Amino acid sequence: MHSTYTSTSSESALYTARVLRRSIFWAFALFLVAVVTVFADAPLVPAGSVPAPATGGAAAGAAGGLTGQAGGGWTSMMFPLAMIAVLYFLMIRPQAKKAKEHKEMLGTMKAGDEVITNSGFIGRISGMNEKVVTLELADKVSVKMLKSQVAYIKKGELKDLEVR
Repeated sequence: MHSTYTSTSSESALYTARVLRRSIFWAFALFLVAVVTVFADAPLVPAGSVPAPATGGAAAGAAGGLTGQAGGGWTSMMFPLAMIAVLYFLMIRPQAKKAKEHKEMLGTMKAGDEVITNSGFIGRISGMNEKVVTLELADKVSVKMLKSQVAYIKKGELKDLEVR
């Protein structure tokens, strides 16, 4: 007998949660880089105040102590903000769109539909309520599972997948 490993529904949910946490982490990290970049460009001495005299040596050099001009301000934030936008459009938005489509698909599901679950079961829905689906896998073989674990609704296409 040949056995193959298929991921369980809990592994799929954990993977989705892990991807979302990773996306949020990197978005926050890029935000911190942007904030540090802006504050790093701020002048060390507030405008209008007189800097403390340097105590001589190399510190007092030709630059005139601690005075300096502020960097670009909003222009220095353009790169980190662009990175956050790329992160949003490449990771977060597609995941949210996929979740929305899955929720809509679950709303259209009804008894008699042929489905494939996240764990790889193929069968016909024999009954369902708000959260649980009873899936008929074969004659007199039924399984109850969470409605959210239905991956696809295949109408009339499961005859091609039957084992002869």
